[in-house]
Amino acid sequence: MKINKILLLGIILSLIFIAESFRLKSSTENLSNVADSLNIHIKSQKIAQSIADYYVRTLRLTLWSMDINRWITNQGYKEAIDTFQKDVYSHWPYEDYCFKTQIKEKDCLVEYYFFNNGDYLNPKATLQQILIFNLRTKQDNILDQEIWKIISDSLTKSFGMPHSIPNDNLLSPFSIHEKYGMESKLWEDKSKRIILAEYYRWEGEVRNDFFVIFARDKSLDSLAHRLETMEQIRSDRINKRQSIISELCDSLRQTAAPHDLFCRTDSSGVYSFNDLVKIGYFISKAKLIGDSVHLPLYLMALCIYGQSYSPQGNGDGSGPFTDVDSLRYYNIIFEWDHMGLCWHYSKKPLMDIYTKYSNSYWGQRAFVMLQNIGWCLDGMCNGNDGSYVASMGEEFLKRCPESLYAANVLLTIAKGYETNWNVSTCKTGSDYMYDSTYRYDEPSRLKSILTYERIITAFPNSCEAEIAKIRLSHLKLGINTGRTDYFFVWD
Repeated sequence: MKINKILLLGIILSLIFIAESFRLKSSTENLSNVADSLNIHIKSQKIAQSIADYYVRTLRLTLWSMDINRWITNQGYKEAIDTFQKDVYSHWPYEDYCFKTQIKEKDCLVEYYFFNNGDYLNPKATLQQILIFNLRTKQDNILDQEIWKIISDSLTKSFGMPHSIPNDNLLSPFSIHEKYGMESKLWEDKSKRIILAEYYRWEGEVRNDFFVIFARDKSLDSLAHRLETMEQIRSDRINKRQSIISELCDSLRQTAAPHDLFCRTDSSGVYSFNDLVKIGYFISKAKLIGDSVHLPLYLMALCIYGQSYSPQGNGDGSGPFTDVDSLRYYNIIFEWDHMGLCWHYSKKPLMDIYTKYSNSYWGQRAFVMLQNIGWCLDGMCNGNDGSYVASMGEEFLKRCPESLYAANVLLTIAKGYETNWNVSTCKTGSDYMYDSTYRYDEPSRLKSILTYERIITAFPNSCEAEIAKIRLSHLKLGINTGRTDYFFVWD
């Protein structure tokens, strides 16, 4: 009995010892796990602090009045000043007016934007905008939140509480007022706006996630908005359909044309097949009686109204296309777009109006419309038409020096030469079609400068003069201005 008690006591002690051993081991493992987690957190904090410090330090050291030449000297910058987008089909509005440089350090990239001061007599490009971002190919939500918090706290200490982002396409290089992950924030003082945003972009097949600090000198906003307004006013005046229709109707009221047929009372602006046939028939009769005075007006009306019609059938088929073929009889021409898979109104009637009635008001209006589209009639153009636009404009002004559209035509000539200059000075790696034999076309730059100066002198109070002043200051700096109005890329 005594032996059994001793054995039982031994078993109990053994179990206690084993349990304690497990407890000590578990406690040791827990301590080890806590230590590992703490080390990971400390390491994550250090990475976050390093990235956030780079953002804040770069912003703090930015000198907003720095001249581009001073910046290049200070940075020992060797690369060409870039004003071309990698994507040739679109660009952000603010990039029409700047020169861009960049510095890459480790995984961070800073893009510096120099804008001209708007002084066409004494132009100077000064730093007025920067973008700072950290490139990453993987998301780490915990790290991201830590970086975001550190940057936000630092900016709030310097500039006060953040504000909401205004919906302004000239304020930012992309739609940073939209929400992606973190909600964008804006800080500002008397001289600049600072935005912290989360964004991503695709590089090849890899998605790069990054935070961006976007900072801009406030003085730039009014300049950029004024430029956009001037360009839009001019474009609407020349190309906007409703503006042209109003002018056409005012002129048609002075003729024998059936006003209710040519000028619809409804606001849709849509013309049916029968409407176009009736207008075409009326014009055919005007041709028979030799009404050459009003024919350019009638033909322009038909050209503009015809654009509202949508023909039936798939143009990739064999046809016949009843409405398209019938309208062609009246020189109402629709062409099939194999890329867009739709019918579009041909620009060839504009060519007819210009070539047959080149001395008339509407013949000259047709010329200006063709100049503005770079004589790209079928939408399948490729390469640089700057030289062609300039030569056509110069020939036009020799024939019609007193044209009401002289200022418009001069602007297209200047833009044509400017296009030549920009294409000749773009980076060799640009996605723009690059001709290695066509480099640094200094004669085109000088001709563009002379033409813009001519606009300012001859038409000082015009919208074209306002546009000329801004573009002129870019060209005088001798740097690629980033504008390629008559360079077309199609593949």
